[in-house]
Amino acid sequence: MANCIDCKQDMRTATGCVIDELNLGGVTYARKPFGYEPSWPTKASRCGDCGCERGQHHHLGCDVARCPKCDWQLFSCGCPFEEYGVSELEMLTAAA
Repeated sequence: MANCIDCKQDMRTATGCVIDELNLGGVTYARKPFGYEPSWPTKASRCGDCGCERGQHHHLGCDVARCPKCDWQLFSCGCPFEEYGVSELEMLTAAA
């Protein structure tokens, strides 16, 4: 079973993640749904990575999901959203 670590749904059968916004520094950002991605043109009805349906939110950690703040690839953009925990920069600073 492949469950989303955030919404706990089975990603193979869920329509999409129920996490529809992300928070950063007191600002709430609305997440972008599958089908929005300008660099990932597809007519598929489900995301090839996380399995969400077109028009629904990607599961957090999906390779295709875009950041609602900077519009880069969400899982690697570096925006330290509260839903992701400690940012990579904070981890590197703490290790030094």
